[in-house]
Amino acid sequence: MTRHSVKTWPKYFRAVSSGAKNFEVRRDDRRFQVGDILVLAEFNPATGRFTGRELERTVSYKMRGGLFGIIKGYCVLGLCETDSLAGPDAVIDRQEEECPKKLE
Repeated sequence: MTRHSVKTWPKYFRAVSSGAKNFEVRRDDRRFQVGDILVLAEFNPATGRFTGRELERTVSYKMRGGLFGIIKGYCVLGLCETDSLAGPDAVIDRQEEECPKKLE
């Protein structure tokens, strides 16, 4: 199991956080594997800065590019909730909190 920290734009961060989006489309340059942990770090492209919020999700499925309209060199990663200290829906605000807190 490997932990991968990846930038995630706010719109997509919120979609993963709410449960509406349970996949990621990524360049397949990190050797992603089922069971790996994605640390989704919210990144604001307008400011060029991280917001300090993070989500963790586990890779539950990997579909490699080159088939079904997925560009070769990319992959689609299925995501599932990751058990953590704060629970599966935890959003961690690294700027304001020392301990993870669960969103209501």
